[in-house]
Amino acid sequence: MNFKKTITGISVLSMLLSSSAVTAITASAADSNEAYKENTLKTYLYSSDNVKTIDCRFYNDKPNIPYVRLSDFYKYWTDQDATITNNNDGTYEVKVPIGTTGIIDVEKDTISTEDLDCFFTPQDEADGSTEINDLMIRSIMDDTDYDPIAVDIDLGKYNIDLYGDDSDIWWPACTLCDLFQSNLKMGMCIDNELYFCNDFGSDFSRMMIYTPDYKTAYTDKYRNGRPEDITEYNYNELCLIMDLYYGFPERMPNNDILAEKGLDRMLSETNDSTRKIRSLLTSNNIFEYGAGLQMLNYYFWDGGHTSFVSIPYSSSEESNKSVSEYMIPSNELEGSVDAEKDSNDKIMSGLGAATSRKAMIETADLVQELSSSLYTKKGDTAVFSFDVFDVNIDGWNKYYHENGSMPEDTISDFYTAINLADSDPEVKKFVFDLGVNVGGQMLAVEYMISMISDSRSVGMKDSIHDRLVIENYTVDKNLDKVIDEKDDAFVPDLKYGVITSYYSFSCGSLLPYLAHENNILLMGERSGGGSCTIFIHTTPDGSLFQLSTGATLIDSQGNSIDKGIAPDYDLVKIAEDGSKDYSDVYNYENISRIFDEYYGKAETPAASDTTTTVTTTSVTSEATSTTAVSETQNSTSSTVTTTAESKFSAEEISKMAARDHFIKTGENVNASEAKENSDGTYTVSLTDDEGKVIDTYTIDPYTGKGTNESGNEVELPQTGMNSPVSAGTAAASAILVLAGTAAVYSSGVFRRKKDNE
Repeated sequence: MNFKKTITGISVLSMLLSSSAVTAITASAADSNEAYKENTLKTYLYSSDNVKTIDCRFYNDKPNIPYVRLSDFYKYWTDQDATITNNNDGTYEVKVPIGTTGIIDVEKDTISTEDLDCFFTPQDEADGSTEINDLMIRSIMDDTDYDPIAVDIDLGKYNIDLYGDDSDIWWPACTLCDLFQSNLKMGMCIDNELYFCNDFGSDFSRMMIYTPDYKTAYTDKYRNGRPEDITEYNYNELCLIMDLYYGFPERMPNNDILAEKGLDRMLSETNDSTRKIRSLLTSNNIFEYGAGLQMLNYYFWDGGHTSFVSIPYSSSEESNKSVSEYMIPSNELEGSVDAEKDSNDKIMSGLGAATSRKAMIETADLVQELSSSLYTKKGDTAVFSFDVFDVNIDGWNKYYHENGSMPEDTISDFYTAINLADSDPEVKKFVFDLGVNVGGQMLAVEYMISMISDSRSVGMKDSIHDRLVIENYTVDKNLDKVIDEKDDAFVPDLKYGVITSYYSFSCGSLLPYLAHENNILLMGERSGGGSCTIFIHTTPDGSLFQLSTGATLIDSQGNSIDKGIAPDYDLVKIAEDGSKDYSDVYNYENISRIFDEYYGKAETPAASDTTTTVTTTSVTSEATSTTAVSETQNSTSSTVTTTAESKFSAEEISKMAARDHFIKTGENVNASEAKENSDGTYTVSLTDDEGKVIDTYTIDPYTGKGTNESGNEVELPQTGMNSPVSAGTAAASAILVLAGTAAVYSSGVFRRKKDNE
């Protein structure tokens, strides 16, 4: 089957579950009017103005959990119909519009499908036909052989019951919201109201409920105790979501037991502290439950992508104290992550960067405020400062499809800033200031990196199903709504650099990685990492948590970039009290000097008689050397003469060969070494974790072409994830959110100790 894979599908579900079923009420019993009470739920369809109702049931043994028909939910979710056939043996066949089927067994409470990606994803997102796929970033939709993933999901293992009638299946509304979800369409059921929500960047998203009034109302609602059925279902649904979706970021200590046994057994078996957390999470007492959620953060802290919002802990001083009475101090939790220290380190980095940035701006010759960012300039150096990769999806849809005006967001700000710099004859150096950047939407990263380099793809790995995802895309660089030769000709006459700090997280770490892969200057300190895309969920009792999913950003050898990117120039000074001084980073004169030093080194001729002429009239071809990238950034029509250093270096060839092997086989390369042969070619040996040679490449260092050990022709993918392999759509990457620390800090997940006293 040929299928246009989507990264969306990666974060839909995540692992094969065991089949220890708990028998549900049979279809006949579920149909008895004595078994449930009928009602309706107020339902919002992607807007506060489009309000409908949906039929629901409250079963007598779970009177606080609304159940809805799958057909009704699916219709509201996608505006399409799922075809449901009763097999009259306790099973139902469900066929979704794209053609994929699933078998739902209401006696065993199981879901089986042969195609994970398609069954739980709306048709337009599964086939890449959403309007998002036709904005300034447009994916290159290569058909590739697609091996569907079969899954069996055992809801009975989590004591989640399904019921059937003559023609349909009744599900807990919250479970439907957690299974049938995508980057563009998602649901949540809160206080017996059902919401169908847009992407996280919109005003009508799952985040809209999180307001001070909501937090107060939530705590007051359960102040006298949570109902027994809600308490049990809430915990079981949390375990289901974690076991299905969690992406196991590299830095987490309990990944092995979590992957093997699931959340419930991880908490039950790891140590006394985790067992205490489990007992708190299953408590009817809202303050005990709040303490359990808060303490769970200390086992899943990954810089901010995964965070559990304990509403009672953050809603008021009084409820905070009540929660704190049940908490074990973080330094006494066995085997936990030192989340508070890491969080404080990030805050100190952000504060230091912000302070030094402010002082630098006061010395600028020009300061221009953009919609959500700042463009400053002094001498030959321009700095573009922005703290989040924000993309106004609705605005760009209107701009491209409804003749609307260009929206104000990070992309349009960047477009303005780079044109300001390019049109200023004095400015030669352009800096991306990410010192206080917490991440955001990947579409903005893709747009920016394509403007300053040859990079036209981003690599990801489905860390749960061990699948590679390389998304190729092309870019409307000049934002004229047409991708043509004018975009190729839009090559600003600038050199580029990136400022990073430990506060630079997620997309704020992805852009530095891609820049580094394209030989662009990095300065500051190691970025804060963050490799997983996220999804935000609502629990059945109405709380929020944010989760690292299985879509994991990878480097050129297929390894996670979770631990951040080291700069070329580490310029941050740290005082004894932990405060950080970024004054050497945020200094126009110093930046200009470092540019000259870095790019001067990059262009220093080596001792050789061989010369190569490179004409940089447009985007370079796949055969263009990565060492010539900086040259393509400095001229749109000039001819540049370089020495033999224009060929790929041994290090570059080693890196590219390792990535080529990974892309074609999915097999990680632990080490690669290139040695020059007498005929000028290079032989690259690729070895695994045990030092065994798994492949050998012979490569022409000027073209990147050659053969592997089997004699097959290869054309090495260059740095920056340039690859002919396509397995994704911009519909997915446009909405993939990589941000966490801002949401965590604003929610009060980690309060300073004095706030608790």
